[in-house]
Amino acid sequence: MKPTRLLILIITVIMLSGIIPVTASAEGSYTVTQTALICTAEHEHTEACRRPLCVTVSDSAGLLAAMNDVVPGGEITLKAGIYNLESVEPDKALTLCGEEGAIIVFAPETDRNSTGATNGFKFTKPFSGQFTLSNLTINGSGNNLALIRLANTSPEGMKLSLENCRLNNIRQSDATYSHAVSFEYKNGPAEYYFELMVKNCYINATSYSIGSGLDNGNPDVSRCSLTVSGTVFDTTGDRNGIYNIHAPKPFALLDVQDSEFKGAGGGIKYIYNDTNTVRINNNQFLLKEKQGDFTGSSSYAIMATVSGWNYATEMKGNNFKGQNCIAAVLKDMEVIWFPDGQAVNSPRLNNNGDSNITDAGSRYTHSVWGTNRNISVLTDFNIISGEMSFTVGDGAQTTGYYFNTLSSSGAYTNYTDYDAQYFTQDNPRHVVNTAARGGVTYITLADFEKANAVTRWNLDGIPFEYSDADNGFSAETDAVKVIIDKTQGIITVIPKAVGSAVLTAVVGGGEDSTDGTDHIGNAKTDRLYITVNEKNPDEDPADTSDTGALPYLAVSAAALLCCAPHILYKHHSKNAA
Repeated sequence: MKPTRLLILIITVIMLSGIIPVTASAEGSYTVTQTALICTAEHEHTEACRRPLCVTVSDSAGLLAAMNDVVPGGEITLKAGIYNLESVEPDKALTLCGEEGAIIVFAPETDRNSTGATNGFKFTKPFSGQFTLSNLTINGSGNNLALIRLANTSPEGMKLSLENCRLNNIRQSDATYSHAVSFEYKNGPAEYYFELMVKNCYINATSYSIGSGLDNGNPDVSRCSLTVSGTVFDTTGDRNGIYNIHAPKPFALLDVQDSEFKGAGGGIKYIYNDTNTVRINNNQFLLKEKQGDFTGSSSYAIMATVSGWNYATEMKGNNFKGQNCIAAVLKDMEVIWFPDGQAVNSPRLNNNGDSNITDAGSRYTHSVWGTNRNISVLTDFNIISGEMSFTVGDGAQTTGYYFNTLSSSGAYTNYTDYDAQYFTQDNPRHVVNTAARGGVTYITLADFEKANAVTRWNLDGIPFEYSDADNGFSAETDAVKVIIDKTQGIITVIPKAVGSAVLTAVVGGGEDSTDGTDHIGNAKTDRLYITVNEKNPDEDPADTSDTGALPYLAVSAAALLCCAPHILYKHHSKNAA
């Protein structure tokens, strides 16, 4: 059958038995190691159709010539050496793979502020397939805005993969920005289309390792994705690893796994809402190493602008020991719950039960830049005892309640001192500027007093009221009376008559219930079930033998606040081992 008249592109790869001699052009020379026949079905395959597919280069001119000549999907191997480049704008899928010692150096941008001229890889055009930079060191040489810039506005899109590369953009002689990978857009709105994958890289940038923020000129990246794994972010300046908080719309997908953030700046700054997916898992945050202390800086492991109740779609296994985690909250609610590794988080409210590695030095704050500046941040809430059982005539028994965990979760619990030195006017990210905010300073983390203020108690639906006589908040039914000391976190239960009652605490409010339960929006509920039994008439009043269940311990406020309060409740705590 004769072929149709349609032009059909046939790419036939011919493996050669030897190395093709060096191909030279006015632009530079390279060695071809593999070719492809690019023909149509209507023409006989001839040597005139042969194009370079895989080549090797050893100098800058040869690299540029090869990038122009090699067919889409081809590979360019860079021999060891220095490749001095200026502005490079790829327009097709290629792989640039370096042998050990291959270093690309982009020329300095000495006139950038006056001319706007920049150097680096600039991905502004769409193409099918993927452009890969592999096993390369890429350096800036002076005031380079970015080593790599992504700015494709065509819906056809483009893909870039960085694999086993070292990116260094730290040679900055003035106060300008110096990113490693940028998607800046300074003038007017823009919609970008790209997929960026970063795997097993080392990135060291004075400004943002990956991100945008120059004059807050940020594009719409809601059709873009960023996937990072096995990468070290070493920020030498007071900047960020990944920065995408001011974009008008967030990444459709932000996935950061098994990476390390260290330096003097921030870790990951991102947006999370109902339209995108954010997964931040199994990362190491070591952002205090170079500065020694948070005071006077804006260091953080994560800073999330959130419009929901969670920090991310999934956030687990991250090492947040000694780190600051910030949320700028856009929703009108009272509490956002952080997925702390030492707290028992609500699966519905706290990132589906995710947990992270934390200690007493972990801080959970909210940014003053969110629209809701009165939000509280907590990791958990628990009434220590799940149930209490009495016999008529018994005396009062006590238990307690806590926010976060009993001893070591975050900076604020009723068992951990309030860290007032952290929130100072020298640390402007975490307090409201009093001059700009009408003289009001907002402490961001929920201390015990603030957490109590958003906790609502009832006894079988009866609200608690303050009683001078009881020196606390009290409520009672026919069966029991309950007194809550909100200054110490102590609950006293006094039996009155045979019967039962349920003590309910709800922490946080905001919106209507979403699941048909007694949750108030993203509130967390806990209960103490109380039973008063009738005295057994056959029981010897003097008999004090053990009946198989230890009696509840009546403990003082001082005992509740001792160094190991959980010991007092190990026989009755819901969380007892």
